[in-house]
Amino acid sequence: MDFYWLKWLELGRALGPVYAYAADHSDYPPLTMALLWSGGALFSGIATEPFIQIKLTLILTLATSTAMYFWFSRNALLTAIFLTVHVIGVIGLAYLDIFAGLWILAAFLLLVRGSPEGFVVLFACAMLTKWQPLIMAPVVALYLLQQKDARNIGSLFFWPLIFLAIASVFDVHLVLQAWLKLQRAISGSFFNAYALGMQGLLDAAIRPIAVIGAIQQQDATLSLQRYEAIDALTRIGTSVWSSARFWIFQALFGFFYLYTLWRFVKSNRQINDLLRSAVQVYIIYFVFRHGVHENHLYMPALLALILAARQRAYLRDAVILNLLHNLNMVYYYGFNGSWPDNSWLEHSEFLTFILSAIYCIWLLAMWKRWLSPMSEVNYQPAQMNST
Repeated sequence: MDFYWLKWLELGRALGPVYAYAADHSDYPPLTMALLWSGGALFSGIATEPFIQIKLTLILTLATSTAMYFWFSRNALLTAIFLTVHVIGVIGLAYLDIFAGLWILAAFLLLVRGSPEGFVVLFACAMLTKWQPLIMAPVVALYLLQQKDARNIGSLFFWPLIFLAIASVFDVHLVLQAWLKLQRAISGSFFNAYALGMQGLLDAAIRPIAVIGAIQQQDATLSLQRYEAIDALTRIGTSVWSSARFWIFQALFGFFYLYTLWRFVKSNRQINDLLRSAVQVYIIYFVFRHGVHENHLYMPALLALILAARQRAYLRDAVILNLLHNLNMVYYYGFNGSWPDNSWLEHSEFLTFILSAIYCIWLLAMWKRWLSPMSEVNYQPAQMNST
């Protein structure tokens, strides 16, 4: 709230969303600020506090998403699950992922109804709200190329035009600069940003070794030097071993990602296959990629729930994935956004190591299990097709 959201809302009030985005030089795409500004304007007559306006905007977005999910699933129990798993992240911790999630959910509603053009427009909006949809963009492109309908192929070429048209309203250079923050972690930051993936697993192993090694040194200066040398492994580009770690995980990420795309190409490339493979590439990103944050399981968790609404065989995995997503956020930030050092859970490096190991094992097992479509038992036909 203090670093971003409140500042954006004040800038938006003073300058409007377009000029505010240019003035802030944000590392977010522009529609996040535009949506916050819209919510502030909408609720200005109800609440004067910017904090409350942001919370009300998030609640409205969640309510709209929940209604949309019910329309998609036509199932009260699934909708209750959808609402429950969003409460902590949206209401408690005020993450703005729900903004991009709303676009994604609406996009798949249109795709199921047979409107690839509408899907592409809304997917472009999601990419201009958060950069994370970029991770599944190759899967989307391969899906559109597979379809024999000329509308699907046409929408693929329509995609960059929509993106650039919206971006040009704000400033194409600034938008692309923010959108390509996928590479931000390369420039000397930490490998892990509170995600319980493989990077978190290694960091949780490295830091205790650094502490033990420092304690064993009799000389205080040597002790500090030893600790700093080992702890440098948790930061990118600080040593030969750090660089080796970086490139090894780059290779692992690239291999698993490309293999997932290849398996998708070998599939029927229907909507369920698109959702299944999109979840898989996000899992690979979360497990292996550097610079992953604690909330970056949101998108695969949402896509898994969308898939479960179409085919109940995926429901168990979808629920567990959403629980893991919530646990990762609460583990570091509690239920109210406390700084990690003051989290409600007094976590240790040992507990972080155990949890990261559990996450990696379960997520990779899920990735492997999802390489092939699950049984069509309990398959829900495309209820949203026009009659």
